[in-house]
Amino acid sequence: MPRVISEGETTSSDLEVKKFATIDWWDENGSMAMLHCLNPLRLDYILEWIGKSDLIQIPKCNRQAHMEWTQVKGKVKLNSTRNDGQSLKLSGVNVLDIGCGAGILSIPLARLGAHVTGIDTSEEAIATAKNYSKELGLNIDFRKTAIEAYHRHELETYDMITALEVIEHVENLELFLHCCWQILRKNGLLFISSISRTVRSFLKAIVAAEYLLGIVPKGMHSWQKFVSPLEIINALPQSHTVLMNLSGVGVQLTRNGYGFGLTDDVNVNYIMCLRKA
Repeated sequence: MPRVISEGETTSSDLEVKKFATIDWWDENGSMAMLHCLNPLRLDYILEWIGKSDLIQIPKCNRQAHMEWTQVKGKVKLNSTRNDGQSLKLSGVNVLDIGCGAGILSIPLARLGAHVTGIDTSEEAIATAKNYSKELGLNIDFRKTAIEAYHRHELETYDMITALEVIEHVENLELFLHCCWQILRKNGLLFISSISRTVRSFLKAIVAAEYLLGIVPKGMHSWQKFVSPLEIINALPQSHTVLMNLSGVGVQLTRNGYGFGLTDDVNVNYIMCLRKA
């Protein structure tokens, strides 16, 4: 039975929304440069685990992703190529991108053929997303709304939900995950990436990234709101949740650049794939 949401319950706060009001979303050398650099890894991870699930049938020859590190504008950027030279297609997959911002993830998913809806509580981000996707000729449904309001009319609608770099800005984790689970269809996939609440994450994600290296805007993160993977798993219904994969996201930080790769260490950044059984 769906959880009853009390009046006034929310997953967002004005303070968190204001953090994203003046972001230069599509400047790859601006305040979102780190997110742009991370995006290829996120996409490859999503495509890999879609291919390993029963969500859609993808030929085995398309599943193999070859990672290579290249130097791009002073930053180490992760690129990927397919071993058969073809892009994976997500035609027919219904995707909800929560906390979509200006569409940094939504747009490539739509280009891969997915039917994408992007929601965010930032009016400025959604306006930017709409304008940019329109310029690209993409039909993406971007909406300014919070997940707790949106989910009431979208029960068991989506094949796949992405909530990447979002959980650490959420006010009510249990409510957020409940809404995600109600929207997701049976056998659908939920992708989450975030930052664990550890001493190392404080030193790396806040002290180093925000204050020493300046590659993330100062004040973007609050260590108290970081969430461990176990907290996420425990907040979901155990009898209907399958953990498909949990991987760490290794970040190399230097004064000259940074790069990303999947690791076994989930004590700082991580990404996970969950299936609704």
